[in-house]
Amino acid sequence: MTKKEKITEKTRKEFSEIERILIDIDRLRMQIKFITKKDESYFNSVIEKSAFFYGIYRDSLKLLIIQLAKLLVNKFDYENKSTKPRPEDFNLEQFILNLKLNFKSIAFKKPPTKEQLDSCIVTLDKISESESFNKFKILRNKFYSHTAKNRSDFEVSYKLDSLSLIHI
Repeated sequence: MTKKEKITEKTRKEFSEIERILIDIDRLRMQIKFITKKDESYFNSVIEKSAFFYGIYRDSLKLLIIQLAKLLVNKFDYENKSTKPRPEDFNLEQFILNLKLNFKSIAFKKPPTKEQLDSCIVTLDKISESESFNKFKILRNKFYSHTAKNRSDFEVSYKLDSLSLIHI
Protein backbone atom coordinates (compact mmCIF):
# COMPACT_ATOMS: atom_id res chain seq x y z
CA MET A 1 0.00 0.00 0.00
CA THR A 2 1.42 3.39 -1.00
CA LYS A 3 1.68 6.33 1.39
CA LYS A 4 -1.16 8.08 -0.46
CA GLU A 5 -3.36 4.98 -0.13
CA LYS A 6 -2.58 4.70 3.60
CA ILE A 7 -3.41 8.37 4.24
CA THR A 8 -6.58 8.08 2.16
CA GLU A 9 -7.69 4.95 4.03
CA LYS A 10 -6.97 6.53 7.43
CA THR A 11 -8.93 9.64 6.39
CA ARG A 12 -11.86 7.52 5.19
CA LYS A 13 -11.99 5.63 8.50
CA GLU A 14 -11.89 8.87 10.49
CA PHE A 15 -14.56 10.41 8.30
CA SER A 16 -16.79 7.33 8.68
CA GLU A 17 -16.60 7.60 12.45
CA ILE A 18 -17.28 11.35 12.38
CA GLU A 19 -20.23 10.70 10.08
CA ARG A 20 -21.59 8.05 12.49
CA ILE A 21 -21.28 10.48 15.41
CA LEU A 22 -23.02 13.24 13.43
CA ILE A 23 -25.89 10.91 12.53
CA ASP A 24 -26.20 9.94 16.20
CA ILE A 25 -26.20 13.63 17.18
CA ASP A 26 -28.95 14.38 14.68
CA ARG A 27 -31.05 11.45 15.95
CA LEU A 28 -30.68 12.68 19.54
CA ARG A 29 -31.46 16.24 18.46
CA MET A 30 -34.67 15.06 16.81
CA GLN A 31 -35.67 13.06 19.91
CA ILE A 32 -35.15 16.08 22.13
CA LYS A 33 -37.03 18.28 19.67
CA PHE A 34 -39.95 15.81 19.70
CA ILE A 35 -40.04 15.68 23.50
CA THR A 36 -39.92 19.48 23.83
CA LYS A 37 -41.95 20.45 20.74
CA LYS A 38 -44.85 21.88 22.71
CA ASP A 39 -44.85 25.26 24.40
CA GLU A 40 -43.17 25.88 27.75
CA SER A 41 -46.35 25.21 29.75
CA TYR A 42 -46.55 21.75 28.15
CA PHE A 43 -42.91 21.08 29.03
CA ASN A 44 -43.45 22.25 32.62
CA SER A 45 -46.68 20.32 33.15
CA VAL A 46 -45.93 17.09 31.26
CA ILE A 47 -42.18 16.58 30.86
CA GLU A 48 -40.82 18.04 34.10
CA LYS A 49 -43.56 16.46 36.21
CA SER A 50 -43.07 12.98 34.73
CA ALA A 51 -40.07 11.04 35.99
CA PHE A 52 -40.22 8.92 32.84
CA PHE A 53 -40.35 11.74 30.27
CA TYR A 54 -37.93 13.96 32.17
CA GLY A 55 -35.53 11.02 32.44
CA ILE A 56 -35.69 10.47 28.68
CA TYR A 57 -35.17 14.20 28.12
CA ARG A 58 -32.17 14.39 30.49
CA ASP A 59 -30.60 11.15 29.18
CA SER A 60 -30.99 12.28 25.58
CA LEU A 61 -29.48 15.67 26.42
CA LYS A 62 -26.61 14.01 28.28
CA LEU A 63 -25.82 11.67 25.40
CA LEU A 64 -26.10 14.55 22.92
CA ILE A 65 -23.56 16.58 24.88
CA ILE A 66 -21.18 13.64 25.19
CA GLN A 67 -21.43 12.97 21.44
CA LEU A 68 -20.87 16.65 20.59
CA ALA A 69 -17.84 16.67 22.89
CA LYS A 70 -16.25 13.90 20.85
CA LEU A 71 -16.21 16.28 17.90
CA LEU A 72 -15.63 19.65 19.55
CA VAL A 73 -13.75 19.42 22.86
CA ASN A 74 -10.02 19.11 23.42
CA LYS A 75 -8.84 16.72 26.11
CA PHE A 76 -7.47 18.36 29.27
CA ASP A 77 -8.72 21.84 28.35
CA TYR A 78 -10.37 22.15 31.77
CA GLU A 79 -8.71 20.09 34.40
CA ASN A 80 -5.05 20.15 33.55
CA LYS A 81 -4.10 23.59 32.29
CA SER A 82 -0.39 22.78 32.56
CA THR A 83 -0.80 20.07 29.92
CA LYS A 84 -1.20 21.23 26.36
CA PRO A 85 -4.74 20.33 25.23
CA ARG A 86 -4.88 17.68 22.58
CA PRO A 87 -7.84 16.96 20.35
CA GLU A 88 -10.21 14.10 20.95
CA ASP A 89 -9.60 11.28 18.51
CA PHE A 90 -12.34 12.47 16.15
CA ASN A 91 -12.13 16.21 16.77
CA LEU A 92 -13.59 18.05 13.77
CA GLU A 93 -11.09 20.88 13.78
CA GLN A 94 -8.15 18.48 13.88
CA PHE A 95 -9.70 16.40 11.11
CA ILE A 96 -10.06 19.47 8.89
CA LEU A 97 -6.53 20.62 9.68
CA ASN A 98 -5.27 17.14 8.73
CA LEU A 99 -7.22 17.35 5.47
CA LYS A 100 -5.50 20.63 4.69
CA LEU A 101 -2.08 19.31 5.69
CA ASN A 102 -2.39 16.10 3.66
CA PHE A 103 -4.53 17.50 0.85
CA LYS A 104 -2.26 16.32 -1.97
CA SER A 105 -1.85 12.91 -0.36
CA ILE A 106 -5.57 12.13 -0.17
CA ALA A 107 -7.43 10.60 -3.10
CA PHE A 108 -10.69 12.59 -2.85
CA LYS A 109 -13.71 11.59 -4.90
CA LYS A 110 -14.77 15.25 -4.85
CA PRO A 111 -12.15 17.42 -3.15
CA PRO A 112 -13.32 20.31 -0.97
CA THR A 113 -12.01 23.76 -1.78
CA LYS A 114 -9.53 25.51 0.48
CA GLU A 115 -12.24 28.12 1.13
CA GLN A 116 -14.67 25.45 2.31
CA LEU A 117 -12.12 24.00 4.72
CA ASP A 118 -11.18 27.48 5.99
CA SER A 119 -14.86 28.32 6.48
CA CYS A 120 -15.32 25.18 8.58
CA ILE A 121 -12.38 26.16 10.79
CA VAL A 122 -13.76 29.69 11.25
CA THR A 123 -17.18 28.28 12.20
CA LEU A 124 -15.65 25.85 14.69
CA ASP A 125 -13.57 28.67 16.20
CA LYS A 126 -16.71 30.81 16.66
CA ILE A 127 -18.47 27.91 18.36
CA SER A 128 -15.54 27.20 20.70
CA GLU A 129 -15.38 30.87 21.76
CA SER A 130 -19.11 31.14 22.57
CA GLU A 131 -20.66 31.29 26.03
CA SER A 132 -22.96 28.42 25.07
CA PHE A 133 -19.95 26.26 24.34
CA ASN A 134 -18.52 27.05 27.77
CA LYS A 135 -21.80 25.95 29.41
CA PHE A 136 -21.78 22.85 27.27
CA LYS A 137 -18.22 21.98 28.36
CA ILE A 138 -19.11 22.48 32.02
CA LEU A 139 -21.99 20.01 31.72
CA ARG A 140 -19.77 17.52 29.93
CA ASN A 141 -16.65 17.90 32.07
CA LYS A 142 -18.14 18.43 35.52
CA PHE A 143 -21.35 16.39 35.41
CA TYR A 144 -21.59 13.87 32.58
CA SER A 145 -18.11 12.53 31.81
CA HIS A 146 -16.70 13.07 35.29
CA THR A 147 -18.03 13.73 38.76
CA ALA A 148 -16.24 16.86 39.85
CA LYS A 149 -15.91 17.46 43.59
CA ASN A 150 -16.67 21.15 43.07
CA ARG A 151 -19.65 20.60 40.77
CA SER A 152 -21.93 22.52 43.13
CA ASP A 153 -19.87 25.63 42.31
CA PHE A 154 -21.34 25.67 38.80
CA GLU A 155 -24.72 27.01 37.81
CA VAL A 156 -26.34 24.48 35.54
CA SER A 157 -29.42 24.67 33.39
CA TYR A 158 -30.87 21.71 31.60
CA LYS A 159 -33.10 23.90 29.47
CA LEU A 160 -32.20 23.89 25.81
CA ASP A 161 -32.40 27.66 25.48
CA SER A 162 -29.36 27.94 27.73
CA LEU A 163 -27.45 25.60 25.42
CA SER A 164 -28.02 27.45 22.17
CA LEU A 165 -25.02 25.62 20.68
CA ILE A 166 -27.41 22.76 19.98
CA HIS A 167 -29.88 24.88 17.93
CA ILE A 168 -32.82 22.53 18.18
